[in-house]
Amino acid sequence: MSRQDATDDQDDSQDDSPVYLTLTRPRCPDCGCPEFHAYRTVKNGMEGSDDDSKTRYSYCLKCKRRVVIVVE
Repeated sequence: MSRQDATDDQDDSQDDSPVYLTLTRPRCPDCGCPEFHAYRTVKNGMEGSDDDSKTRYSYCLKCKRRVVIVVE
């Protein structure tokens, strides 16, 4: 059985096996802390589009560095 990319369109009738995704938490580029406070969240895309991503304007709770995180 070959692995398919998770972004490929798959026919549900062919394979009911689970797809495993590996996700990592974003970390501060300065101090490496994984804890952020989001002070503004903006939904991306236009009405009716398939883009469900969000942009989160955040800052690190440890060193207060401001970062922008895009959640897809």
